[in-house]
Amino acid sequence: MSTVWFRWSTREKIKMELRNGLSLLLILICMTLPCIVNTTSINVLFVNDIENEIANNAFDVALKYLQRNTDIDIQPDVTRVTGNSTDAREFLDQLCKVYNDSLEEKKAPHVVIDTTIAGVPSEVVKAFTSALGLPTLSASHGQDGDLRQWRNLDEEKSKFLIQIMPPADMLPEAIRSVVYEQNISNAGVLFDDSVVMDHKYKSLLQNLPTRHVIIKVNESMPVKKQIQKLRDLDIFNFFIVGRLSTIKDVLDNANINKFFAPHFAWHAFTLTRNGMVSSCLCPQEDDQLRCSCKESTVIFLHPEPESECKDRLKEIEETYGLEGKPEITSAFYFDFTLRALLAIKSMMDKGTYPKDMNYVTCDEYTEDNPPVRTDLDYRTAIIEVRVMYGT
Repeated sequence: MSTVWFRWSTREKIKMELRNGLSLLLILICMTLPCIVNTTSINVLFVNDIENEIANNAFDVALKYLQRNTDIDIQPDVTRVTGNSTDAREFLDQLCKVYNDSLEEKKAPHVVIDTTIAGVPSEVVKAFTSALGLPTLSASHGQDGDLRQWRNLDEEKSKFLIQIMPPADMLPEAIRSVVYEQNISNAGVLFDDSVVMDHKYKSLLQNLPTRHVIIKVNESMPVKKQIQKLRDLDIFNFFIVGRLSTIKDVLDNANINKFFAPHFAWHAFTLTRNGMVSSCLCPQEDDQLRCSCKESTVIFLHPEPESECKDRLKEIEETYGLEGKPEITSAFYFDFTLRALLAIKSMMDKGTYPKDMNYVTCDEYTEDNPPVRTDLDYRTAIIEVRVMYGT
């Protein structure tokens, strides 16, 4: 698999390739869907954050897609759990109740689809699925080692406990790529609440000889003062990660502070499609960026659909109601859900999904005698899925 239906583009036509295993293999729209004739019922445990509405919408659209495209022959039986608490015990009890009820009803989950973002909900789901040996596809944020409960998986567990980074988690990694390639010695990173950075403070530029500061925009002081504070720390290389409105605000204030001299370097990274930097004389348009930057150069990184896939993306949005911004994130969760289910169906069709899977309830679980899964290679099934979306 090599086709990614969003490409990253810059104003200066700079091409950036972000390679991270399965992360870039996920968002595929231009491949062939196999012809399948046997209807497969798949029990799904869908776990999401209450704040991640875009994932919830995309999941529902994927179910609608499966319902209308009967030739795919998948009938999901979905149970939902939403994490809305910072209380780990409360959320674990909620998960266990739903899971125990499913076992009692003879509807044990064939797969857990996990779209929790980070923090307590994500950590609880990882501990829960690892302990009970439940095949899981997760879109939580985090690089290698960031998911503590999945940090030291053995060979067998690594085959069915799988994480694929969402676009919002890949975006900050572009900073690391630029810093590494350009051998940057200092960096100031400003981000907004559209980007999860809690797990990035220590790891983002780890093992690179780069003095850096990471701060959240507008969290404690006006943007103008935040930029000045970075400048007072002898920061000359600035990275803005977030919404177009955040990027505009920072660039406008940088212009006021006269921070566009040749010895400064500015980078703006966003998930918003069709963004562009223009002068203050140009009209503001939807999903476009303008700023009062004069005599400035800004490396601007944003996603664009591959030309051959734009019509299919538009069709999914108009026909099935895929919505939510950023568009790349909505499309990611749609593809993520379908891929999770198509992989399980493929395993069932081939007979590689165990028919006599042993489950234990949360009450029956003990660390001394956990469920053991062998030869449950969900990872390979996900990689091998070939999909093409459209009516």
